[in-house]
Amino acid sequence: MNIKLLFLFLATIILLNCSHSTDPDYNADDFGIYLLSETLLNTDEIKDVPIGELKLQTTALINLDDIIEYNWDEQLITLTEDGNKKLKSFDTKQISVYGMPFVVVAETKRIYVGNIYPMYSSILQPDFPMIQVAPFLELKIFRAMPESSSDKRKDERIYNVMKTFNKLTD
Repeated sequence: MNIKLLFLFLATIILLNCSHSTDPDYNADDFGIYLLSETLLNTDEIKDVPIGELKLQTTALINLDDIIEYNWDEQLITLTEDGNKKLKSFDTKQISVYGMPFVVVAETKRIYVGNIYPMYSSILQPDFPMIQVAPFLELKIFRAMPESSSDKRKDERIYNVMKTFNKLTD
């Protein structure tokens, strides 16, 4: 019986270590959705602040380890169970109807500022991609409103990270 338990323990450790990419360059923080360190700020208050001057939390709300797949065409991120738990533990009560800013980082570069809204909000910042908080296993990043503007979500650095680590689907 003890040998079976030892084998099960070792197999579990091996599986946990293999759940990440075997690529030696793999870093879960090569992609991340970060909240600002000052979570009471809304997008209206930071819209004129350069992205490089925004202070981010040290840990991403969502990183590569939290993603099963990233559907590029739909900008739909399928989350792992842990990723979904992280999103559910996010305190939606602290989000103003004006939203809560986030910054998408890829290849250690800040790519764009977006906004997280509670489902009951009807106020939208048209210049920013957005996420609506909902209890789903997928995270949809919606395009900024003016269709004439460039789609910040389609940055090649995000694409390259997702493709490199086999998270990308079309």
